[in-house]
Amino acid sequence: EFSCVVSEPKKLLAFLPKSGSVNLTLASEHSLAVTSDFGTATFGLLAAADYPSPPDQSASPLLAGHGSPSELASEFRFVREAVTEEQTRFSINGALLEVNEAGRIAVVGTDGHRLHAVASKFDPQDATPPGTSQLVRRGTMEAVCGVVSALKPDIVCMSLADNATHIRFEFSRGGHDVATVFGRAHEGSFPKWQKVVPQDTPTTATIPSGQFVAALRQAKGQANESCRLTKFAFDSN
Repeated sequence: EFSCVVSEPKKLLAFLPKSGSVNLTLASEHSLAVTSDFGTATFGLLAAADYPSPPDQSASPLLAGHGSPSELASEFRFVREAVTEEQTRFSINGALLEVNEAGRIAVVGTDGHRLHAVASKFDPQDATPPGTSQLVRRGTMEAVCGVVSALKPDIVCMSLADNATHIRFEFSRGGHDVATVFGRAHEGSFPKWQKVVPQDTPTTATIPSGQFVAALRQAKGQANESCRLTKFAFDSN
């Protein structure tokens, strides 16, 4: 039994076959030999003792729950479209996870101009009080989506220990752990997003989604840098 840290993990992943088995051999203190159907390749190693230890998550969870990995990834992808890419705006360079009054988790992202919010199907633990929230960095969202795409897990458990610096996503398939993603808990104050969402609206309309999308695409073709607004007109028909 041994532990090692591969210095070029992307090259190792590219070498590994999608099926079958591989043999790992500790060729030396500084190299790992990997043999598969493709042949044998050697990868450099770093000292395992110098690799950071996983963050401590022993404290009572502040925010925890479980759900479908594919649904969580879909929610993250939808919200990520509105998340800013400006690194200097760190408070909105990620998504807000917030427990609402109904005990559900809302996932929200914004860049200051648009806002995407979804009522997640993720199940928070019963003891999680409404208003509990945490910011998840954009990179963590992308890592979660990557694990779901590559490993096809069937359960994901999320936890954030009280006063912890990291949020954890644990993935399993068939009752066996397959991956864990740690993301540094985001600092900063997320905008009061509920204030920009209309609560009492005198006018509502129910529109077939296909027709609505087609109309928006048609209007998009006429937009330009000087005018990006789209006007909605309601009539008796």
